[in-house]
Amino acid sequence: MDELISFFDAENADEMPAELPPEVEEGNVEYKLKLVNPSHSRFEHLVTQMKWRLQEGEGEAIYEIGVEDSGMLAGLTNAELDASLCTLQRMAAELGATITVLRERHVELEGAECQKRAMEILVRKVPDDQPFLDLRLAVLGNVDAGKSTLIGVLTQGELDNGRGRARLNLFRHLHEIQSGRTSSISHEILGFNDHGEIDTLFSVPGVGSVVGGTIHRGSIKEHDTLQMGPFDDGSFQQVKVKTVHRNRLPCRLVQAGQAATVALCDVPRETLRRGMVLVSKEAPLIACRLFEADVFVLFHSSQIQPGFETTLHVGSVCQTCRIEKICDKV
Repeated sequence: MDELISFFDAENADEMPAELPPEVEEGNVEYKLKLVNPSHSRFEHLVTQMKWRLQEGEGEAIYEIGVEDSGMLAGLTNAELDASLCTLQRMAAELGATITVLRERHVELEGAECQKRAMEILVRKVPDDQPFLDLRLAVLGNVDAGKSTLIGVLTQGELDNGRGRARLNLFRHLHEIQSGRTSSISHEILGFNDHGEIDTLFSVPGVGSVVGGTIHRGSIKEHDTLQMGPFDDGSFQQVKVKTVHRNRLPCRLVQAGQAATVALCDVPRETLRRGMVLVSKEAPLIACRLFEADVFVLFHSSQIQPGFETTLHVGSVCQTCRIEKICDKV
């Protein structure tokens, strides 16, 4: 555990730790003692291995050069390290990836004639099915800790004026504006281009109805025909996908676990409501108005009995419901 903690040691953020944990087969971290003049067959194997590590890291892989599989930093001479970096660059070029030196360490070995070095390299390649890499971060904290102000500054690219201006763009309700405190969970986008600046790209208006959400299973791509519903009468209707966007940028495909917005062809805005779903044409369709549920009451100031009304939350659905019958009490 001590070795893992040293990865995040702020005092040594620019220098590799003296020893790493042993290499594991899964994941996106690869140890290489040296990569000096590999044969053609060896080079092809190394490229395949890099492709695997990139897939494991969803577009990012870490290469520890001058490190044995046990995690010991053996180090390389300057000539060996330069040759290894050249090979690593060739491997990355085969896959359309880039390499960046993250940190290094001078290795002092007893009896060594010259000083050796080990290096940590980031290999990055944007997957073919998306135009960028994304990382989700949750911001938590006490009231008045400055969560909304921080996010507002980062996403808008302007400093706060000392009176809460930066957080205004995060407010969703009138009472939030009046009180100056957010009361709802929001999702904001912080994008960077190749110069590290904040992007200000937004979807183009006039594309028709646009729906947003998280893909739970399967995938969605342009020109797909899906079923959408349930509508007020419990029915589902076929709709056609016009375009797909992730983080306000167009993409060819979105997959399970990704959040996206989808523009639909010829779907009136007034027919849409929160809680609707997009499903495959082959998926079984079920819409219900009555269901059974196991309810655990932790605290309530009054009696809960048939006829009692409450608010039900299921995913993005927020719906008033009424208890028709209480079947049993435990």
